[in-house]
Amino acid sequence: MNKTQLTIAGNLTKDPFFTNKEGSKPFCAFTVACNRDVFNKEENKYINLDTTYFEVKAWGRLAENLNSSIKKGQPVVVTGPLHVETYENKDGAVYSNSILHADYVGLDLGKGIAVYEKNSFSQKVENTQPDPATDTSAPFESQIQPTPTEGQSSDGTDNPNFLQKTE
Repeated sequence: MNKTQLTIAGNLTKDPFFTNKEGSKPFCAFTVACNRDVFNKEENKYINLDTTYFEVKAWGRLAENLNSSIKKGQPVVVTGPLHVETYENKDGAVYSNSILHADYVGLDLGKGIAVYEKNSFSQKVENTQPDPATDTSAPFESQIQPTPTEGQSSDGTDNPNFLQKTE
C-alpha cells in the first residue's frame, strides 16, 4: 500500500505522554508546534506569522525511545503518514482530528547537538570471525585473507572480466 509521508519540524509543546499497558504495545503521544517565520529586514529579526500544531503518536520501540529521549521545548523532526481520526462526544457531535503517526523522529541538529546511545534491547550482532589475539587453533598468518590483486576475483582465482573495457 502506498502511503504519503509528511515531514514536520518544530518544538515539543510539553513532555510526551507515555503508557505501557499490559497486553498492548507501548504508546507515546506529543504535540509539535511548527512556526512559520519570515525575516523582517527593517527590524532585522524573524517575525512569527502563525503556528501550526501537530499531534503525533508512536508505538512500540519508537514510543519507548521517545519517552527516554525527548522533552518539552526540544526541536524535533518527525516523519510519518497523516491520519484523520474521528470521534463522537457525549452530546453526539462528531469531531475529526489529524494525527501524524510517527515512523521516524529525531532531534533537529540544526538547532543543537545530540549524543546517540543504543538501547539495551537492540540485537547484538555476533562476530563469527575468530579473534587472532585469543584463538590459538591456527597461526595468525593463516587467518589473514589476501586482498585480490588486479585480474583476480575475491577468491584469488584469475578473473578475465576484471576491469576490462566494454564496447
